Formats: sequence, C-alpha cells, structure tokens
Amino acid sequence: MIGAQLKQDYNQVQEEWLEDPDHLEQWEEQTISAGDRRILVTLWLAEAAVRFRRRGLAVCVSSWERTGCGMSADGSGDERIVVSGVPNYIFTQPVDAELNDAHLRGLDEAEAKQRDPEEPPRSKFNESQVGEELRELEEEEEEEEEEESKSESDDEEREREYWVQCEIAKCQKWRKLPTPWGPEEDFICDNINIRCAKPCDNCKSSRCLSTCMPE
Repeated sequence: MIGAQLKQDYNQVQEEWLEDPDHLEQWEEQTISAGDRRILVTLWLAEAAVRFRRRGLAVCVSSWERTGCGMSADGSGDERIVVSGVPNYIFTQPVDAELNDAHLRGLDEAEAKQRDPEEPPRSKFNESQVGEELRELEEEEEEEEEEESKSESDDEEREREYWVQCEIAKCQKWRKLPTPWGPEEDFICDNINIRCAKPCDNCKSSRCLSTCMPE
C-alpha cells in the first residue's frame, strides 16, 4: 500500500515535469545524458516522498496494521488485518484465560486438544519443572567438568618422573619412582625392593657414572 502510493506520487511528479514542452522534447529525443537522468529520478523521488509525508502517518499506521505485525493477545484489532489472496478471512477466537492457566499448570497435549482443537500443542511441563530440570542439567555438567579436570590432573601426575639416588656409597644409582620419595630417611635401593646390583635407571650402567644426572 505504501509502495503503491509512493509510485503514484512519483509518476505524478514525472508527468508534471514532462508537461514543459522543452522537457518533453529532450525526453522524447533522448538528448538527456545518463547522469542527468539519474539526477532527475532522484529529484522526482524526493518530491514524491515529500508529498507522501504531507498526508500524515495515518497511511503508514494503516499499512502496518494490515500486515498483522501489531496483533494483540486478546484478538482486538484483528479486523484490520488483510490477508493477501484470502478475502474476508476470519481469525480464530483467542483461547480463554482459563484454558491458558490449565496449560501452564501442566495440561497434557491430548487433554488440551479435547478442550480446544485449534490450540497448538504445548509443553506439559510448567515453568518450575523446566527450571528444576535446567538446574539438574547444569549440576551434571559441572560434575562432568570436575571429573574431566581431575582425570587430566591424574594423567599429568602419572606422566611425571621422580628421581632419587641411592645413598649407599658403593651404589649411588638413580632410581625412577612413580611418586616423590616421602620418608625423611635416606633412600636406598632396598626401600623399593630392588638390589643395588641392578643397573641405573638413568644411564643403564651397572656402575653409575659420576656424571649421571637425570634431566
């Protein structure tokens, strides 16, 4: 509707310009350059917009209401909506407040259709139930994240290497342990049930070199 009215105003402005004999001659003989034609189109459209605005906002409001963008929850104003290609369309009456309350209380889909066949199916869960389920999902996600973080930390701990040197003067070999050596007493190979004769875990030598030092 707005577009059609604007086109009518544009055509009217163009016709008024062509009423001048000099303008008509230039138009028919195509002596107007492409750049001048573009300027003319801009001027005609600007004048058409000015004339359209002089009519006020009533046309714009009416066009907005015809599209249905301003539909209300209670159905008021539906008579102003125009469905293209469907003359005299009658909208379904709005669902009464009692039925709406029943749906919010958790009315199941089958019962809802019996009460109002035109009403689209709605969730059988009310807002409190949905909120509770969301909280449970969030808690489960947090627990899963904590477990994953703990698992990663354990993996990193297992990948670490802890070295300790035997204090026996004739041995002094390096042994690799899965965990740090905790006791306060000095470490000897017997503490982990291995003999000093076993090669060094670092240099793999039966006689650990003085330069042997784990990285």
